[in-house]
Amino acid sequence: MTRPRDVNGWGLKFEDAIEQMADVCGSFRCLSEPPDIGDRWYQTVLSNRAMGKPAYDAKLVALMTAHGIDRLITLNPDDFARYSEITALTPVQIIGT
Repeated sequence: MTRPRDVNGWGLKFEDAIEQMADVCGSFRCLSEPPDIGDRWYQTVLSNRAMGKPAYDAKLVALMTAHGIDRLITLNPDDFARYSEITALTPVQIIGT
């Protein structure tokens, strides 16, 4: 949320990002990382040949599969196309235009 807009972020100040996150966590169930998340992440990286920034996406996919979640809402569904374990959808696909 604090990443600059010109590199695909929201450009929020730290305090504003914290406030937004508090709202999100109050509205949604936040998941904890299971004890084996490191192994799951490693296996997801290996099986999908995720290098660089996609390796961080692989951690999200590992967390999702650990909790039995198979759908992700994202503005960047192409970033998750390599992961057959999940389906990445845009907000427009969910709620329409």
